[in-house]
This record gives sequence, C-alpha cells and structure tokens, in this order.
Amino acid sequence: MIYFNNLEPNKYNFLKKEIIPYKTPLTKKRYGGTSDGSYVFLEELINESKFVYSFGINTGVDAIKFDLEMANMGKTVFMYDGSIDSPSVTHSNCVFTKEYISKDNFLNCLRKNNHLSEDKMALKVDIDGCEYDLFNNNIEQIAKHFNQISMEIHSLIEEAPPEWEIDSLNLALMKDKEIKKLFFHNVKKYYNIVHLHANNHSPRYVDFPSSIEALFLRKDFPVDEVENTRYPIKGLDFPNYNGREDYVLDWWIS
Repeated sequence: MIYFNNLEPNKYNFLKKEIIPYKTPLTKKRYGGTSDGSYVFLEELINESKFVYSFGINTGVDAIKFDLEMANMGKTVFMYDGSIDSPSVTHSNCVFTKEYISKDNFLNCLRKNNHLSEDKMALKVDIDGCEYDLFNNNIEQIAKHFNQISMEIHSLIEEAPPEWEIDSLNLALMKDKEIKKLFFHNVKKYYNIVHLHANNHSPRYVDFPSSIEALFLRKDFPVDEVENTRYPIKGLDFPNYNGREDYVLDWWIS
C-alpha cells in the first residue's frame, strides 16, 4: 500500500537524508538463498569471521537458512530469540539461546561466549523494532566487536493498513521521530551504509518503505563516493513477498 499526503509531500526527508548508501570495493553476496530470511553481507569479511551472531530467529526452515549456511561454512553461529523454544533445524555449529537481546543483556551475552576480545564478527539483526533500544544504548560496544551488520529496520513510517495488528512497541515507534533520528545518528558514527533493500511486504510513503534491510560496514573499512545505483540489484536482491514487485530505492540519486 502506498500512502501520500499533499500537505506533507516530503514527510520522511528527515530519514531519507540519513539513509544514503556508499560504494564499497568489497564483494556483496547474499547468504541463505533468495527467500525472506536471507541477508546480504560482504564476502571478504564473512570469510574472515569465525563467529556470527544472529538476533531474531523466528520459526520455519526459511527463517534460519542464513544461519545454516554460515554453520555449513564452518562458522559458529550464536542464535538468540526469546519467542521460540528452539530453531526448526539444528546444526552442530549453531548455539541457540532462548533469550531476547536487549540493551541490558547484550554485553553479557558476549561475555558468556568469551568474545569480548573479538573484533571481526558478523551480526544479523531482525528483532521487530527492538533494534532502536539495543543500538541506541550499545552502539560503541557493538562497533568494537562487529565489522559488518545486516539488519532489518522497522516502523520507519507511521502509516499502516488499518487491518494490521501491530504491537504496542511498534505503534509507539511509528510515531517517534526522535528515536529513529537518534538511531541513525548513533549507528553512523561507527558505520557506513553500503547496501539497502526494501521489505516489499511493508507499506510505503511514496517511495519510502516502513521496513528497510541495511548492510552497515564499520568505518575502519574505506568506502567510495555515494552509490549511484538504484536498488534492488538484479541477482543480489529478491522480494520478501513474492506477490508483488520489489520496491525501488533511489532517493539519494540526484
């Protein structure tokens, strides 16, 4: 569903100007197949990472295809989700914990896994709006340990179909401009955006979707100029929902 208000044609420019991707000389690769639940990471850094953290697992085989591919590559995958008792498929390289990741327990999870000295880990995040609180309160520690993050960012617009059932957290986030501005301000202190993909299952305000998958690269890895390519990229990006075309993202291209 596409929303628009003639009185506010540029309603989400305050976020658009923060969400600008940059070119990277590193190789983008999708892991976990082509369905919803797969994620784009930078291949060279994935190859160097011994450990992968996965925040938000959900149910179904498709939901953990990324985790399984990492495990099959020989990575140890630390999976966290408080909403399920166990993943739909197990693997000897996957370590599951029935726990929601929050601002309060994030560092303790690293401590339990003896990873406080690791600085080349990869992080996948899909935690349905809890990313704002987690990153706004832990960004300095996150940046010390994870050189790239593939994350779905939710509730970027306040419009939604009236028939949708939305939990109280995301209802509040949808209207909270300040927490979203703070999120991007904090993350961009340490990371550059190097890839974007819209979740086409979400509504959008003109060309700006409610949910965006972003790949963040830590700033100790150089980037080039602003990306001049429109997303999605054929062969790399695939619709989250097969019932409609992928959304085109290009607001940063003049």
